[in-house]
Amino acid sequence: MKSSMNTENDKDTYLRLYNRLRQLRDALVEFYGLNGDLKQLDPDKYQQCQKQINELNRQLRSLRLQLLMMKVELPSG
Repeated sequence: MKSSMNTENDKDTYLRLYNRLRQLRDALVEFYGLNGDLKQLDPDKYQQCQKQINELNRQLRSLRLQLLMMKVELPSG
């Protein structure tokens, strides 16, 4: 019983983390206006932001795989 409760807690924790990381990534993309404005104004800052977004995407892929292995239904998007 305790094991299945821990598994449910893990699923909830991973799902909350996944959703939070998605929000953070989306906020970074929106905040830095990666449509070229920052790239022209400050190429170094743009590149740093791109690295952060790439790292968040990597973490999201890893979490997504964990959640799929736990058979957790992921939100679309």
